Amino acid sequence: MARAAENLGAVGIGVSDMARSEDFYTRVLGMSVQQRIDLPHLQEVVVGYEGRTSVVLMHWLDGSERNYKANAVKLVFFVPDPKALIARIRADGLPIQREAEVMPEFHNMMIGLAEDPDGYVVELLELPRPVEASTGAAPGLSALQRLEVEQGCARLALDYSFLADSARMDEWSQLFAEDGEMHLFGQVHKGPAAIRAAVSAGGDPGAVTAHAITNHRIDVRSADEAEGAAYVIVFAGQRKDGAPPAAQQIAPMIVGVYRDRYRRTDKGWKFASRAFEPTFTTATA
Repeated sequence: MARAAENLGAVGIGVSDMARSEDFYTRVLGMSVQQRIDLPHLQEVVVGYEGRTSVVLMHWLDGSERNYKANAVKLVFFVPDPKALIARIRADGLPIQREAEVMPEFHNMMIGLAEDPDGYVVELLELPRPVEASTGAAPGLSALQRLEVEQGCARLALDYSFLADSARMDEWSQLFAEDGEMHLFGQVHKGPAAIRAAVSAGGDPGAVTAHAITNHRIDVRSADEAEGAAYVIVFAGQRKDGAPPAAQQIAPMIVGVYRDRYRRTDKGWKFASRAFEPTFTTATA
């Protein structure tokens, strides 16, 4: 997907001691001075990494009262080795809020937190490495890009079950691309309208379903395409007098596998194709 022409060029922060802050961001964090701006009332030093968003260090010279400390500001950096950089910040005598360690809640990314000379939070994230071709993912995508694709496709699959079980079928059908296909029990339905009509045939307003998906595997093919498979366990019942379905024994109606192709569109991630393959069905006498 093409990048937007608009972009954030720089972020400015007020600093109490320009020499100290410039030393921290250049010597400790490894940025370089890109520009110096000296005005009668304000001194600015622009620092950054080559080709990346810059940080503008600002110090007022007009005697006006400025609050440089205890501001709720966080600067996020992607770096090759967060642990080594945390050690350098500690050696420079600055506080460490969190040691650099792998965080499962953030897809096992290594993250550390420290403070700059004015107490601004400096968050250090491990620089994503390109995904190796042997993983089956598209070459050239970073680990972060691959995760973004996987999350978009996983949410699409969750929305499929949630909207179907909520009987929100108009929204459900829009999960498919304009030329998207649904393969179901030997028939192929193409496009949201046809797919919507296919599941409406013979529909019972008293029916209740629960689609439980598991073992969802996603193979990223490019920044805009992926393939996947997920097991689905379907429970079904009938409401009586508005109450939930009651049964002597709760058992699945059918168990199967979804075979998917996902595509990024201008409206977000959509199903290019979803095919259902039954693996277990209810036995008949």
